[in-house]
Amino acid sequence: MNTKNALYFKDESEMQILFHKARLAGDKWMRNSENRIKLTKEIAAVYLEEIHFKNDRITLVWTKTKFDSYMINVKIIFLSKNKVELGEFVYSEDMVGNHIDDNFYFYHIYE
Repeated sequence: MNTKNALYFKDESEMQILFHKARLAGDKWMRNSENRIKLTKEIAAVYLEEIHFKNDRITLVWTKTKFDSYMINVKIIFLSKNKVELGEFVYSEDMVGNHIDDNFYFYHIYE
């Protein structure tokens, strides 16, 4: 990565840390019993046998007119063992690394 032009990350390792945080939050989300029930209602059991994560993107979001205050959204994709995309998990933190929120968005699976 060319750090001379990088505005927010010193190097790729900082991005990998964010993806790691999102994966940990996604794993925690999946272990929650209420969320497991949601998963089983929305997604056929055959797809839930083994779930993997795929890094997707990191987005910086400014919600105010101040350029020095932003939120970081990290999106990972939940994949079945056959690499069927089941949904996306978005982990959000503030610009100093405090967890703000996370959400799972189900994809419709066409068979």
